[in-house]
Amino acid sequence: MSDKLRKLLLFGLFLLFLNVCKAVKINSITVPQRYEIKDDTEPLIFNCDFTVSDADTGFVLKWLHNNIAIYQWIPSKHPFGLGHFKGRVDLNYTLPTNDRLKKHSALVITKPLLTDSGNYTCSVQTFQGADRKTDEIQIIDPEDSIDLSYQFEADGMVKLKCSVYNIYPVPEVDFLLDNKELNSANDKDVQQDTELFNITVTTVLNKTEIVDDSPMTCVVKIPNTDYIKQEHKIYDENNAEGIRLSSTAMFSSLLLVVATFARF
Repeated sequence: MSDKLRKLLLFGLFLLFLNVCKAVKINSITVPQRYEIKDDTEPLIFNCDFTVSDADTGFVLKWLHNNIAIYQWIPSKHPFGLGHFKGRVDLNYTLPTNDRLKKHSALVITKPLLTDSGNYTCSVQTFQGADRKTDEIQIIDPEDSIDLSYQFEADGMVKLKCSVYNIYPVPEVDFLLDNKELNSANDKDVQQDTELFNITVTTVLNKTEIVDDSPMTCVVKIPNTDYIKQEHKIYDENNAEGIRLSSTAMFSSLLLVVATFARF
């Protein structure tokens, strides 16, 4: 084979490779960062936007959960669920589109479970090419309540305690004093009741470090999400119960202080 013929062959293979790469492209997938399970839970919907060449044949769309196929659709057939998602996927859900290849491309989980957290992958294949995209979601069961308290110790110390009841997954729990994060070491106790967790976090401060009427805050966060809850209390050096404030009351109190000083 001459060098010229070899170069032409290699160039042809290169063009063929480019065409295969461009045949299927997933532009984006829509996976919520978090999903909260509630009494009136609504379906969990994932969308997959892709581009397929008009010349492509053998189209197959799949959704995978942690690399395991859970949904498959071939345009000439009805979609079906797989594995532990079988019976929990809306197979009749259709997108309002005229594109026949996108009619059943969305994944709709009708009864989300806590075990549904993880990576979701949209996979599109044809005889001419393939592409896939992955994103992650955290399923959350919000806490029933948050309890913030403090007690005076005999050695002149003050113990802060924050308890979070019936939550999933295990959250990060931190303390703020005067709206500043405490650097003191925290002790954390985690108890599991069925699927949910009860968490109690404590820390100890010297009483001299705390100014009377200082706002104390327990901050509850779910890692890698924007989920955040807070419980507030005003420190009273003469009362171990303190004064509990909701987030709204806390904000209103700060506005009142600002307005009072603005008059002078």
